[in-house]
Amino acid sequence: MVSRLFSGAEHAAMYSHFRPSPPEELVSRIISYVKEKVRPPLHHALDVGCGSGQSTRVLTPYFEKVTGIDTSAAQIDEAMKNEKSNKTEYKVAYAENIPLHDESVQLVSASQCAHWLNLDMFFKEVHRLLVPDGVVALYGYLFTEPVAQGKQEVIHSLLWDWLYRDKLCQGYWAPQRVLLDNCFRDIVLPFSDTVRVENLILKRHDLFSNYLGYITTWSGFRELQKQKPELAPQILQEFQSRLLDILQLSGSPDEIELELFTRFFLLMGRKTSEACLGL
Repeated sequence: MVSRLFSGAEHAAMYSHFRPSPPEELVSRIISYVKEKVRPPLHHALDVGCGSGQSTRVLTPYFEKVTGIDTSAAQIDEAMKNEKSNKTEYKVAYAENIPLHDESVQLVSASQCAHWLNLDMFFKEVHRLLVPDGVVALYGYLFTEPVAQGKQEVIHSLLWDWLYRDKLCQGYWAPQRVLLDNCFRDIVLPFSDTVRVENLILKRHDLFSNYLGYITTWSGFRELQKQKPELAPQILQEFQSRLLDILQLSGSPDEIELELFTRFFLLMGRKTSEACLGL
């Protein structure tokens, strides 16, 4: 069952504003892998679980057409509102039942959503939709962390041990989250030709307030807000205070700029002429 934690209009806008876009190196790895066996021009790519469109728009320079699908109408509305390319279309649809023709796409991508999918059904759809030698690319990222020389270990512990494992792991995260924490290493693609790439790093600068906004988009934090709305702002405020203390910073989060990094990982497979393994 796909999570409903990303379906509201307010959350879709937050997702668009605060969530990171995939780094150029990751997109380049995907396109290079596609082009190893698929001759240009590249006609059509499908982006599954497209959310507010960040993972869809990065494909438009390489394909004549890109389709983004998501189960949330609010996310699709947000994606369409921000879309500037006439090569992109968005549809409300499920990854396990995609309204496209057989062998009609050369790439199926899925960013930060594979752990929400029924993978057996999804992979059957992938095999149906891909042209021969077409590629499926599943990728995701771990929690974005502030950068501070000599303090990385204590920042990591604050984010992962104190916030994630202590304050938010008391029934607020879905069990599927373990697939993401393990960088999709437990996902086995039903293809004989596969590639895994890890440690693709996105570095950027952003305001402290935006970093806090990013944390409020976590599915675990959203669930905390639903179950204990009075506790969520307290935990966020304590996290802010602890992080400011570690960084030895003071002032308004709207005025403090942080250096941030996000670690991405990528799993790709190619539809070969052999029978699809396990399908």
